[in-house]
Amino acid sequence: MTIQHHTVKEEAVRSLYNSAIERRNIYVERFKNGEYHIIINVFNLATSVFEYAAALKENGEILREHLNLVIDAGVVLYKTALFQGRTIAVLLQGQEYKYTVEERNYKATFQGFIAAFHAAIIGQRKTAINALGALNLDRLDDKAFTSSDEYAKRYALFLQRLYEKDEPHLQQLLEVSNAINEKDMNAMSFDYALRIVGPQVNLFTSLLTNDQGAFNKELPEALTLHAKYYTQTPEDALASTALTSVALSAIKQLALTQGFTVQTSSDYLTEVLFKPDK
Repeated sequence: MTIQHHTVKEEAVRSLYNSAIERRNIYVERFKNGEYHIIINVFNLATSVFEYAAALKENGEILREHLNLVIDAGVVLYKTALFQGRTIAVLLQGQEYKYTVEERNYKATFQGFIAAFHAAIIGQRKTAINALGALNLDRLDDKAFTSSDEYAKRYALFLQRLYEKDEPHLQQLLEVSNAINEKDMNAMSFDYALRIVGPQVNLFTSLLTNDQGAFNKELPEALTLHAKYYTQTPEDALASTALTSVALSAIKQLALTQGFTVQTSSDYLTEVLFKPDK
C-alpha cells in the first residue's frame, strides 16, 4: 500500500525549501561565529529543510546531510538548554565548539526533544541517541509547563529509555496515553495529541509486543490522520511538518530494524533512508 501526499504545488514547496536552506545557513554561520544562543533557530530551520527535502524526494546523500545537521543541532540545543552556567563542548557538522552557556530561556521543549530523538532514530545515530538519553529532562519543567505538556514529557522519557533493557516500556506508553486527557488539556493540544501522538503510541505498542499484523494495520491509519490533520487550511498543507512525518518515519525505521515486513510506503515518510542508495 502506498499513501501519497495531499495535493500541493511542487514549485511552492521548492521555494519554501530553498528559503529555509538560506535562512538555516545564516543561523549556522552565526552559531559558528559565537552566537550560541541561536541554536534553537538552527534546529528548527534544519528540521524544516530536512522535511521539505524528503517531500521533494531529494537523493539519499543530500537527505542524510540535512538529517545529520538536524541531529547535531538537536543534541547541541538540549545540552545548551540544560547546562546553563556551565562550560560545555559540542559538535556541529564535525567541528567542536566549547562555550559557557548563558543564563537565558532557550525555548527548548519536550516536543522539540521528541523531534530530535526521532531524527536520531531515523539516522541510526547511536552517539546522538546516547547523548539525548543521558540528559536530565526534569530541568525542562519551568513556569511555562502546563498539564497540556504532560503527555510530551511522558513521551520524551519513554524515548530516552527505549533502548534500555528491563524497562517497563508498555507502562511508560500507558502513562503517555493517560496524559492525553481532554479534561486537563487545552483544546488545541488535545486535538494534536489525540490525532498525531495517539497513533504513534499505538505503533510503539505493536513494536514492543512484536505484533506485525497490528503495526501494518495502524501505520496507514496514522498516515491518513497525519494528512487530515495538516490539511485543514492551505497554509497548514504547505508546512514542512505536513509534508513529512519525522515521527512516523522513525517508527518505520525501528520496525524495519526489528525485522518487520512493513506493507505501507508513503510520500510522508523518508523512504529513501530505509534502504541503500541505488
